[in-house]
Amino acid sequence: MQVDTKILKLSWSRLKQDCKYRGFIKNPLELKIVCKDYEIWIAEIKRKLKKNIYVPGTNRIIDVPKQNGAIRPGSFLRLSDLMIYNYLVGKYLKNIKKSLSWSSGSVVFSHLIATTNSAKWLYNPFNSWSSFRNESIKILSEGYSYVLFTDITAFYENINIKILISDLLDLGCSGHEKNLLSQCLNKWSSYGIGIPQGFASSDILSNVYLDDIDRKFTDLGYKFVRYGDDYRVFCKDKTETKKAQQDLIKLLRLRGLNLQNEKTKINRSKESIVEIEGESQIIKSVKEQLAFSNVEETYSNDYFVGDVFDSKNYDELNGAAFVRDIFDAYFIDNSTNFDKTLFRFCLQLFARAKDDHALSTCLSFLKIYPEQTEYILKYLTSIKLDENHFDHILKYFSSKDAIYNYQKYQIVDWINNNFDLNIKQFFLKEVKKIISDSNAPCYLRTVSRLLVSEIGHSSDLDTLCNLFSDDMPVLEKCELILCLSRMEKTKRNSFLGNVKNDSFLISASIKMAKNIDN
Repeated sequence: MQVDTKILKLSWSRLKQDCKYRGFIKNPLELKIVCKDYEIWIAEIKRKLKKNIYVPGTNRIIDVPKQNGAIRPGSFLRLSDLMIYNYLVGKYLKNIKKSLSWSSGSVVFSHLIATTNSAKWLYNPFNSWSSFRNESIKILSEGYSYVLFTDITAFYENINIKILISDLLDLGCSGHEKNLLSQCLNKWSSYGIGIPQGFASSDILSNVYLDDIDRKFTDLGYKFVRYGDDYRVFCKDKTETKKAQQDLIKLLRLRGLNLQNEKTKINRSKESIVEIEGESQIIKSVKEQLAFSNVEETYSNDYFVGDVFDSKNYDELNGAAFVRDIFDAYFIDNSTNFDKTLFRFCLQLFARAKDDHALSTCLSFLKIYPEQTEYILKYLTSIKLDENHFDHILKYFSSKDAIYNYQKYQIVDWINNNFDLNIKQFFLKEVKKIISDSNAPCYLRTVSRLLVSEIGHSSDLDTLCNLFSDDMPVLEKCELILCLSRMEKTKRNSFLGNVKNDSFLISASIKMAKNIDN
């Protein structure tokens, strides 16, 4: 395979974007190792690509909590696999962008390709969602009486890789790159079905997979818009709406997909406007009250992308009371209709103003809405917490109610990255139970070991050392090596001298561990 050095370089920049803003698991140790000896690492990847001998690793599945107790199968790929994934999709990017241009920004609004030659390859998701909403309202104003709202059941998990590769062939994507992409996706899937969730490359391929359906549905004469796996179909009467639903079901079945019955509904136009607008009118009124102004767009998952507000207005224009009243009305007084967009919006306002009004609610929501943990923790980072608050989090963390390992990972990772040794000491006893628990997922063990390695006693470091085994995965070996930095120098170096140094990552880890003394 001939390697395109420019695209490979872009793939590295895109990988770092994914690690920072995307993905369910942040893997700081692996990234740290690779960044330390990047040239050696990338040279080895290029060598394997040129010789067509690259072998993908496994896709470690993460059970990520969703609303109402559901679970999303997130993906955790090693960095070399993510690099290769970005490279292969990057090679096809111009073809994909050209093929999808007919619907981008007019029919399809999710995961739109912004550019083919920079690290930021997708448009900002918040702006894209706003365009999706605005286009929906615009179409309704054209005289449609009914709207079919629906989405696809477990979309990413049910993408047929053989069909996807055939779609890419139709776009002119062939050769060794196509074969390697097929090999990777099949290795990361279950029996040739499903693509990894949490990465920009998968988002792009998801649009490729649905493009055939979008074209055929358009050819049938339907007016619709799509964001990800969410469809909104606009019809003149109820009969047409029911027929549209049947036709969409038939098209999806040809690709192994199905609609979610519980999320499928037919609304009249007035009901549809309320459904489409959601809480956006409330958010708009808050922005007007707090005098927001537009600034240059940045790559972020935050709701406030492109917006800033005058913090003086929060205090002087009764903004604090205004936002607090909204929060109380929707999340304290009314607990039946939880709106995640409004919740996150309020939390980010409170965070920017360092307002602790939502503190007690957020602590209780860790149990009630575990899927909101990321946003709750971001908010908690911005305000002052005392020992009682950390005690509440610790009691929940160690209780039988904390059933999601991914949420535990989020909490330990949050503690690792945001607090001093005193707070970490607060969690040490519970976290030590995880470091050698074979039933705990690898990503939870990793962040737990990091905490223990930083503040644990010498006996805890001995425990980490004794966990090392030649049979364990390379990445786990590397993590344990780096966790021994505080071990007594002679003892540590004696141990490292007996480690089988049989890979770049192991070698780099040993070198980093020894250089800590310098």
